[in-house]
Amino acid sequence: MAAARLALGGLLGLMLLSCVLRVFDFSRLSDYGEGTVLGMVHRLQAEPVSPHWLQGPELTLTSYGPAFYWAVRAVSAVTPQWRQTLIPGRLVSLAATLAAAALIALTIARGARNIEPGLLGAMLFLAAPPVHAWGTTYRVDALAMLMALGAYLTIGRCGSRRRNGPVVTAAALVSSAACAALGSLAKQTAALAAIGVLIYLLANRQFRAATWYAILVAAMGIVAWFTLNRVTGGYFFTGAVRGNLCAMSLRSGFWAGHAMLATPLGVAAAAVAGWLFVRQPRRALATVYWIGFPVSMLIATALSCKEGATASYFLEASALGTILIGRFGLARLWSAHRGRALSAGLLLACAVAAPDLQFVRQHGLNLPDRPYGGAWIAARLQNSPSAYVLADGQHISAVLQAGCRPLVNDSFLFRVLADHGLLSPAAVIQAIEQGRVPFLVLKRTVESHRQQVGTISQKWPAVVLEAMQRYYVLEAEGEDIFIYRRRHNASGQR
Repeated sequence: MAAARLALGGLLGLMLLSCVLRVFDFSRLSDYGEGTVLGMVHRLQAEPVSPHWLQGPELTLTSYGPAFYWAVRAVSAVTPQWRQTLIPGRLVSLAATLAAAALIALTIARGARNIEPGLLGAMLFLAAPPVHAWGTTYRVDALAMLMALGAYLTIGRCGSRRRNGPVVTAAALVSSAACAALGSLAKQTAALAAIGVLIYLLANRQFRAATWYAILVAAMGIVAWFTLNRVTGGYFFTGAVRGNLCAMSLRSGFWAGHAMLATPLGVAAAAVAGWLFVRQPRRALATVYWIGFPVSMLIATALSCKEGATASYFLEASALGTILIGRFGLARLWSAHRGRALSAGLLLACAVAAPDLQFVRQHGLNLPDRPYGGAWIAARLQNSPSAYVLADGQHISAVLQAGCRPLVNDSFLFRVLADHGLLSPAAVIQAIEQGRVPFLVLKRTVESHRQQVGTISQKWPAVVLEAMQRYYVLEAEGEDIFIYRRRHNASGQR
């Protein structure tokens, strides 16, 4: 038993090392959303949030609440050497992901009365495709997932039962409601975890508890967002609510949900859920994770219909599915086939960690902290310190480290708000015409950007792209990096 526990601990340690290495992996282009969030944090460190951030010419936009930004500022304060890099935000996401893995392990171990299935569950969670892809990025998703998971766990820990269902304490209701409502300050969709909990309470005929729970979530959420809106002069309402009014595609949502359900974790969770309902339907209904997993899957699938959506919406479903598998699958597997379980864990850990260990083999222990192409971009912007630059989200980190300032931190949100008439691109175009933006740093050419106008891939307002083509000429290009400088002819004529 001790040897098996030690082996599992070693494999889990290998996966934790893999997660840490991904924080420092700048060998590839960062996600578009990482740079946009970094731009927000960078300005927040220099001045308080204000409505004039939406008026330009420097536009700093966000479609989320401030909780993640506050956390990153706290980490940046103790890591000043990484202040303008992606590392502080990735560390926040790493901490949230590992905290979720620890809670999942403890929840499974508590149900199985054995820590080994819990360790296997933590490994399964860390290997899930959405977690592997989004669990350590400079984005709000991991922190929001942790809060949403907390809303379920506080209900799931209620151990007392009565004849017709579980008994949920008042403390559990308040704690769960607080996790859902306050989690929305990281990412609004965290509050939707309350739907799964509410369905669970209704399914178990806890009508009074369900009523109070709905009131608590609504009251806490309204107070938190009303206060935030008043303090910031309506800044967060514009981006966090109106900025999410994007075009919808049922086909995109369907295939996103299908892709998640087709993963090993999705298949296993669905199989366990079906088996449990067939064999023990009453126990299934009394298990909040059995209800939470399909509800979370449906919510994430619906949200994935939104233009610009990513697989990060399935982080919560990955966590709930792992608990479901662990409580009713891994515990039985461990007791019946310990050797096979260890072999599966070994294969899982090696498959996940191998690419990250290869990264160490290439770079040694001198892990880089500069973004992909950062030195190359800095060399071409070195004669324009503190200048405004228009950059795609993937290159904002490099622009900041070069000593320049992004005129717009989130071109996609800029386009969405401009399309809805909530934001005018006039100030940005005027800054271009006045020569205040000497460079563009883009992931693809201006011509390629213009070809995407009218599609779900469009990242900039069409009028801004027209100004880019009129006033700038390509100066240097690399892999996924295109640097334009302003034409010497101020009129922008060819």
